[in-house]
Parts: sequence; C-alpha cells; structure tokens
Amino acid sequence: MKYINIIAFSILTISFSCKSEPKDDKKPITGNGADAKPMMVEGIIAKSEIRSGSITTSGTIIANEEVEVKSEVAGKITGIFFKEGQAVSRGQLMVKLNDNDLQAQIKKLEIEIKLAEEKEKRQKQLLASSAISKEEYDIAETNLNLLKANVDIIKTDIDKTRITAPFSGIAGLKNVSPGAFITSSTIITTIQGVQPLKLEFSIPEKYNSNIKVGSDVTFNVVGSSQTFRATVYAKEPKIDPIYRTVKIRATFQNPGGKLAPGSFADVSIAVEKNTCDYDSIDGVYS
Repeated sequence: MKYINIIAFSILTISFSCKSEPKDDKKPITGNGADAKPMMVEGIIAKSEIRSGSITTSGTIIANEEVEVKSEVAGKITGIFFKEGQAVSRGQLMVKLNDNDLQAQIKKLEIEIKLAEEKEKRQKQLLASSAISKEEYDIAETNLNLLKANVDIIKTDIDKTRITAPFSGIAGLKNVSPGAFITSSTIITTIQGVQPLKLEFSIPEKYNSNIKVGSDVTFNVVGSSQTFRATVYAKEPKIDPIYRTVKIRATFQNPGGKLAPGSFADVSIAVEKNTCDYDSIDGVYS
C-alpha cells in the first residue's frame, strides 16, 4: 500500500509541471530590447560665430603738429615777416629782434682776434729760435682760441634773434607788433600743421582688442554732409583707470584744408565680436 501511494503522488506532480502557462501578448516590454518603441526628441545645438557691428563715440580733430612761437632771448622786435592765417614754410623767418649790441661785440672781438693772431705768430717764431719758453707760447695760443670761442657764442646769440618756423603749417593770429619788447615767455603766435590732420577719440575698455593699428574709422563733422575716413596709427598703452577707456589716434589727409584742428567729430568704428547662435533639430531616439 505504501508503494501505491508514492506512485500516485509522482504522477500527480508530473501532470501539474507539464501544463503550459497562458501567453499574454499585451505584456509591456521593458529595457533596451529590440522590441522597444522609438521616441521623438527635440534638441538645440550651440555654435560660435563672428558677427560685425559698430560703436559710436565722440572725438576731436587735432593738428599734426602744433607749437606756440616764442623767443629764446629777450629783445625788441624790429620786423615781423609772416601774415596771420597764412602758410609758412619750415625755416622761414617770422620775427627779427634787435641785435645791434651783439653785432658790435662781434666787431670788437674780430679786432682782438687779429691782434692775437699776430702775437701768436711772433711767439711761434721766438719759440722756434728758443727765445721764449713753450709755456709763454701756449698762453698766447690759448688767448687766441678763447677769443674765437667768444665769437662763436655771440654768433649763436645773434641766431636766436631770428625766430623761424620749426615746421611748415598755418600761422595763427599774432600777439605782438614791431617795436614791442618781448621775453622768452611771450607768445608771438602759433603754428598748426594741417597736412595731414589727426583724429583723437576714446573707446570703452571692452573694445580695446577690436581696434588695432591700421584699422579704419569713419567720422562726420558739423557743417559737412561728407563722411571722412581715418586710419588708426597709435593707441595709448594704458587704460584710463577712472573712465575705463582707451585713447586712440588716427590720421587722415585734409585735401583743400576743409577741416580745422579743434573740430568736434562723431566717430563710427566697425567691430567684430564672438556670439553664440543656436540651431534647432528634430530627431528620433530609439
């Protein structure tokens, strides 16, 4: 009887294990299996590109060269040889001061030099015959050389009574008249070099790297509809610590003398800067 029960239990167990489990076609598939459905996605790609623009600022037109004409020595004006507002050339005589006393000193020294030369010649002959010592001859020669040196000094002072133009340009208004006594502090007139002219302006610190020597700028002035172009030739190496700006100078030709130093200018500068642009994309992610 015992064996019969064991055999019956074994048959029952086999019967249950062989039954197949019902198949559910609607069971969701998870994970990254091959049966996963694809997904629609939308994304943005960032890319860098250079875009050009311009900045505007104010500037001032300045002379290529500018000087206040003064005398190195005090004296009385005997002649004025320039016209106000007219062109002058480099080295041109503009003002002459009285030099009568200096000319008289020259004449006196010329006589003394002639006598000193004759004495030096006699002393040299005596030295050759051993009639005098070498020291006596040296004194005569030194005295001659000192007189000649004094002549050179006075001639230099005479040259200083001739006031000439240091460079070519336009003379300003005169502040003196013939017969006036002037000193080294007296401003006789001014000279402005107007060919070429310069444009001076400042830009914010953040644009410093965008403006280089050789860059072109455009500008306009009051009273003219023409747009002028200038080329940057120099930049201040230091940034202004108060205003956080950089001073720049550009140069340009001034045909016909249309523009004058001191004029106000509206300056436009082309700049380039890196910007981020975005492209939208649609795609399928599986």
